Amino acid sequence: MIDLTPFIMFLQNLPNEFLLLVMYVFAVGSLMTLHHFLGKTGIYVYMALGVIVGNLQVLKAMTLTGFSQPVAMGTIVFMTTFLATDILAERYGKEAAQKAIWCGFVGIIFTTGIMILTLGMPPLPPSDQNGFFNEAHYAIQTLFLPAPALFVASLTSYLISQYVDVRLFLLIKRVTEGRLLWLRSFLSTATSSLLDNIMFSVLAWKILVPLDIDTSTLIFTYILGTYTLRLLATGLNAPVMYLINLTQERKQHAIA
Repeated sequence: MIDLTPFIMFLQNLPNEFLLLVMYVFAVGSLMTLHHFLGKTGIYVYMALGVIVGNLQVLKAMTLTGFSQPVAMGTIVFMTTFLATDILAERYGKEAAQKAIWCGFVGIIFTTGIMILTLGMPPLPPSDQNGFFNEAHYAIQTLFLPAPALFVASLTSYLISQYVDVRLFLLIKRVTEGRLLWLRSFLSTATSSLLDNIMFSVLAWKILVPLDIDTSTLIFTYILGTYTLRLLATGLNAPVMYLINLTQERKQHAIA
């Protein structure tokens, strides 16, 4: 069995900002590879994986330069799901993009449901031999037994913000007559990301699980806290859109 502990320790000595950039490159590289070999089906697969992984990552927080409080992870992976639906909307149309949204939704519902049923199996009797399996049981419980209110808030904000992203992307494309790909990529994702932050924060912390926080804290910490990071990732998405378009055009010319 390969021990990855030394490699993990090495990564933990690197700046978090650098690791986020590596994570973005790895995620986008995976998205482009799936699209290259499987077409839009590959993007459907990525959407399901991205939403599942993003919802797991938000359980871990990180420190970043310029942020006074720890920031929940998941932002980078979530932003690449907006990139995925933009690619589908650009190259395959609204229907394909909407199917991808539901792939992500069904993926997280399926995963959570299966793992809750897994947790329904009681832990083994305590013993040295069963220690590993019981530790795994409680680790699974931490990862896959979300607070129902937060789960509802997350899925609601995901569905609505993704639909807004696709519709706004196609609206800007129609208004600009297919020009300015960077503009529709940036504006649609930046707008839908802000909507996602607002909806989740208000639903989760003011309606479903009310916290004793003032409006200023809600806006500047919970809503805008990670939005700067989302904007940076959104800025990186536009060049990726051009690269994918160029790659697909060359592929089509090669086939022709």
